[in-house]
Amino acid sequence: MPSSLSLTVIIERKHAQMPRFVVVPGTVLTSLKIDKTTVVECTVNGVDIGLRTLKRWDDERWFIDLPAPLCQRARVDTGDSCSLTERMASTRNPEELSQLIEIDPAAKTCWERLTESQQRMLREHIAEAKQSATRKRRAVRALNPAKLNQA
Repeated sequence: MPSSLSLTVIIERKHAQMPRFVVVPGTVLTSLKIDKTTVVECTVNGVDIGLRTLKRWDDERWFIDLPAPLCQRARVDTGDSCSLTERMASTRNPEELSQLIEIDPAAKTCWERLTESQQRMLREHIAEAKQSATRKRRAVRALNPAKLNQA
C-alpha cells in the first residue's frame, strides 16, 4: 500500500462566504484504503498545509477544505490548477500519552471512552507541545483532572 499520493486538482469554491476546496476522486483513494473521513497531511504546490480532513462528498468524490490562510500560504486561488500531495496522518500517540494510558487504569478507561475523532484531537493537542513536561501535563489534565497536581 502506498504511503502517499500526488495528483493535480483544481481549487473550487461554491460561494464567496464558503472556504475553497479541492475534490479528490474516490478511485485514487483506493490505494490508501480510505473509506471514511480521514485525517491526512497535505502539501499544495509543495507548500505544507498541515493536517486536513478528507471527507466523502458522494459515492465517487471526496473533498478537502482549504481556508483562505492556507490558500494564501500556498499562493493559490479559486480556479487554479495545483499539485496536491497527501498521506495518511500518524495515529501514533505521543510517548507521554502512551505511558499514562499504560500505567493508569483510570486514564486508560477515559481514553477508551473517547470517540476516534476525540482521540485524534487530543493526540494532536498533546503532540503540539514542544516540551515533554507540557505534553505530560496536557495528557494528565485531559484524562485525569484530579491528578493534575501530581504531574
